[in-house]
Amino acid sequence: MGRFASGIVLSAVAACYAPHPPAGAPCSTGGDCPDGLVCSPATNTCELTATEPSDGSATDAHDRDAPVLLDQTWVAAGNLGTARHSYNFVNLTATRLPNSKALVVGGYTGSALLASCELYDPTTGAWTTTEAMATPRVWHSATLLQSGKVLVAGGKNGLSNQGSLATAELYDPATAMWTATAPMHSGRANHTATLLASGMVLVVGASTPNAELYDPIAGTWTVITPPKFSHLAHTATLLQNGKVLVVGDGGFTLNTSSAELYDPIAGTWTQTGSITPARYDHTATLLPDGRVLVASGYDPNIANNVVTANLYDPATGMWSATNPMAGGRARANAVLLPNGKVLVVGGYKTGVGYLTTAELYDPTAGTWAPTVNALTTARADFTLTLLANGKVIAAGGQNSTGALASTESYQ
Repeated sequence: MGRFASGIVLSAVAACYAPHPPAGAPCSTGGDCPDGLVCSPATNTCELTATEPSDGSATDAHDRDAPVLLDQTWVAAGNLGTARHSYNFVNLTATRLPNSKALVVGGYTGSALLASCELYDPTTGAWTTTEAMATPRVWHSATLLQSGKVLVAGGKNGLSNQGSLATAELYDPATAMWTATAPMHSGRANHTATLLASGMVLVVGASTPNAELYDPIAGTWTVITPPKFSHLAHTATLLQNGKVLVVGDGGFTLNTSSAELYDPIAGTWTQTGSITPARYDHTATLLPDGRVLVASGYDPNIANNVVTANLYDPATGMWSATNPMAGGRARANAVLLPNGKVLVVGGYKTGVGYLTTAELYDPTAGTWAPTVNALTTARADFTLTLLANGKVIAAGGQNSTGALASTESYQ
């Protein structure tokens, strides 16, 4: 039997005969779970529990009978009311609200753009509709403000060569209502919107070369110094030092290897090295140690997906390679887990199609490993949201069958 540093010994049945038992399966009583697992009253799921060692060695009081989670697995969750995806490039938006619910906004059904919105309740595992936006939109941004409201800006309400939207709306979870706020100075889609430490929102990218700041107190937009490069299908990551790292461009100039920093205090942009290989439609995740992991994506120079992963260190302003993923992918999604690992999920691989696979990156070891099981449904252009209970919900998206209503939980 294996012993933790705290002196807790795991059940021999679970440790020896079931290295990956169905932890996370729903339950209502202890009898619903296999041997070695108990039903946690906090989550109503089967979990491995710890017992005091038979040799009488001491354990902390708070460790006794505390659940010890096994490897997380993917399980089916409730369906969205309306199948939806983001029509390539940018993932469908989902915003975790202060009340722990997740808000999914707009998107595309495969035949129509949506103004409708849905809320996921992690307590019940159910989706419910909430008030629709005034304007249908896709390729928009959704940002949780310090007030608890959600700012939705830009996007398109047509998939032809129609212009991008400049309009913006605010969702108030307290009233479940939308209200209009001032429009941006320029219409844009496929952009990023990043909440700064000041409470303002930095909007960057799309076919519009400029950048803007939204002031939620005044409800106004201000055009600021433009970035040095154009950005489309890029990422924008708020660093621990308050600066914003912007990487990649899938637009007309394809400055995909260039990265730059926005300094909100100075109001300036500074190039910060080049990421190799070039990429867009990638993921970027802030790690607990302050570095940024950039993974997956599409490299236009080779017309193929990227397998390699890179780390950006703000302390040095330098990029370095880390171990590659098992397989290339673009239009995937990534989230930082409470244990410090990064979960990269789904996406699309050139020559293969839509993916069910998911990988975990361990920043300490610098290695990748597959999740215990894969998604049930292949998907790209979907939402991936870390919930307050530590579970991760993947919702909607698309695959070769069309728009998806299905959702899956990593728990």
